[in-house]
Amino acid sequence: INNVRDKSHWNSPNIRPVDPVTLGLCTQIELDEVIAKSADKRRKLEAEKAEKFEGPGLAPAQDEASAYEPEEKPAEDNGGSVSADDIFKNFS
Repeated sequence: INNVRDKSHWNSPNIRPVDPVTLGLCTQIELDEVIAKSADKRRKLEAEKAEKFEGPGLAPAQDEASAYEPEEKPAEDNGGSVSADDIFKNFS
């Protein structure tokens, strides 16, 4: 078995994986149960690993829309129309 795993078996180029249900080693229901059990176990291990690893990293991004609050501009008395003089009055 180890020779097959590390590909040192004399016939390793011709060895192909075969479905265990096709070979009659188990039923499809048994295989599905084992796969589901394995997937649950893996999810739990990954969740535990994620909890343990809380080292330095990036901080979560803030929502740009809620973080930005535009300044309120005072109401203009000219009826909402803006002239070029109003825009450039601070540049002279």
